[in-house]
Amino acid sequence: MKDILYSYALDPSGRPVHISDITRDIRSTFTCIQCGTPMLPKLGDIRRHHFSHASACSCSQESYLHRLAKTLLREKFNEMDSFPIEMVRLARCSHFQDCEFYIEDICVKKEFESFDLKRYYDTCREECAVNGYVADLLLSDSTGRISEPLLIEVRVTHQCSGEKRDSGLRIIEIPVGSESDVMYYATNPLREGEVSLFGFIRQSAECLELSSRHMLRFILFESGRIFCDEPSCIYRHRKMKPGSLLELNIDASSIPNGITPQQVGIVKAIDLGMDIRSCLICRHANRRKGILDCRMSLIRDTPAHPAQTFARTCPCYAADATLLEGIRKLSGSVPVSQAE
Repeated sequence: MKDILYSYALDPSGRPVHISDITRDIRSTFTCIQCGTPMLPKLGDIRRHHFSHASACSCSQESYLHRLAKTLLREKFNEMDSFPIEMVRLARCSHFQDCEFYIEDICVKKEFESFDLKRYYDTCREECAVNGYVADLLLSDSTGRISEPLLIEVRVTHQCSGEKRDSGLRIIEIPVGSESDVMYYATNPLREGEVSLFGFIRQSAECLELSSRHMLRFILFESGRIFCDEPSCIYRHRKMKPGSLLELNIDASSIPNGITPQQVGIVKAIDLGMDIRSCLICRHANRRKGILDCRMSLIRDTPAHPAQTFARTCPCYAADATLLEGIRKLSGSVPVSQAE
């Protein structure tokens, strides 16, 4: 195809050579990387230097780029000391086994890890079949130490089929749209995001102490005052307020509609054997949109909007047994732990 300006061809030994390495005094015979027919170096002063077919051919840009990528990547694997890839790995929290608040999709840290594929594979072959699929390049270990091969697929226009991606085979799919793309991948690590990875193990062997979650800290004082904070999960075992009677960590995101974190904390404190008196669980309280009204203020000398600690001395206080039982049922699956 006359419009294609080829930067690469094969020299007489079958090695790829770039047009920038060719001078006018070189009289070698060059052939096309894709079709194998003779090519001529064009070193004029008007158009950029390139190789051109000596005669008409059926090569296409797609087939040329596909073959060029396979050729240069295979050469890179065979001749370079390393063949690095950089992929996203998930390091989970070191407390994943004993933390009540651990959530697998949240309590992880995504990090790029670099791997040298030549530490695991020593052979790179073109167009090899594995498990019913043909790989553009197949990396394998001739010693048998690594049993699972790795497929490198070059995507010029057509990506891997969904069946192939989901096969469980380890696949690196490299998008190529130009010669510069090929040269970039041939000289740089294959980095996830620039290439696509399938079938790789994402879980890192390394665990980290993470502070991925913020929880609600329910803090109860001897006076009956309740205070809430949102510490990081790494402080879940440590009390925050000197002199507090009880401190509970509550996963507020798990609390269902209809109850408040304060009510959950009060019920947990009662279940721990504490004598808790709070307007938040009094049957005379009218709870509406965050405002607490006392119904008894209409007939008794009690505040219409009592302070947190008033229930401890209120002569009308009566715990709402129905409300308490409802809170217990709704909060049964809410993760709670006690800070010591």
